[in-house]
Amino acid sequence: MKIVITENKVDNLIRKWLDNNYIPDYGWYENMRTTAGTYQDDVDRFGDLVFFINDDDSYIYYGCNANAGPEDEYFAGYGRLHNYDCPLLHIYPVIGEKLTSLFGDRWKPVFKQWFEENTGLEVKQITDDYLPI
Repeated sequence: MKIVITENKVDNLIRKWLDNNYIPDYGWYENMRTTAGTYQDDVDRFGDLVFFINDDDSYIYYGCNANAGPEDEYFAGYGRLHNYDCPLLHIYPVIGEKLTSLFGDRWKPVFKQWFEENTGLEVKQITDDYLPI
């Protein structure tokens, strides 16, 4: 018996998985009802944001512009981190491996869109490669 699942249904399944497993500890800012500001405020101030799941850092957003100067070993003021375009969303390899084992590479564009919708931050590139930072 062959079952056909539309791309839209697969995307919805992935989004439900993300909602159930990868919302950051304490939720998204808009759901916290605090004066935490915006994610962009934090990126402007610190240059990156780490998102924790069960107290483990799980994904990180690199704005690649804060404090970047010629002496900076990793970040270039021209919007790149190593060979990646910025802003960059880095999914830690253990999370990426789990998602790839469940959904193949189909999870990456869904994760990108899900992240952008929940944070209001633009992502130019997403990766689950090991980054030597």
